[in-house]
Amino acid sequence: MRILVVEDEQDLLESLVEGLRLNSYAVDGCDDGCRAHELVSVVEYDLVVLDLNLPGVDGQYVCREVRRESDVPIIVVTSRDGQMDELLSMSFGADDFVAKPYNAPVLLARIARLLQRTYGSAGRSAVLERDG
Repeated sequence: MRILVVEDEQDLLESLVEGLRLNSYAVDGCDDGCRAHELVSVVEYDLVVLDLNLPGVDGQYVCREVRRESDVPIIVVTSRDGQMDELLSMSFGADDFVAKPYNAPVLLARIARLLQRTYGSAGRSAVLERDG
């Protein structure tokens, strides 16, 4: 499974990319909304983890544009925790919304579950296979 993580906070980006790689995912990281949209247009990702506060264009714009071109699952992970941000993200096509600070194992479980639900057993995470 190939995942794109879009996060402008470098420490969070590195931490999430490493955690996903440790769980046997192929992961690309990006810290800019414009670059994220470009990547999704040329690389076939199985899932996008998307922050809303990004340089270039914001995550809601990226979510809306990606959804116009693809059915790739999108999990919004953001410090914006207002109901309107969640509602807008979901209306633009996000499949899940997670507020920061998040619990890393719970986020990994959400990712694994969404991949499994979308792609069947091919989307199962190594962490869930060991625990399950």
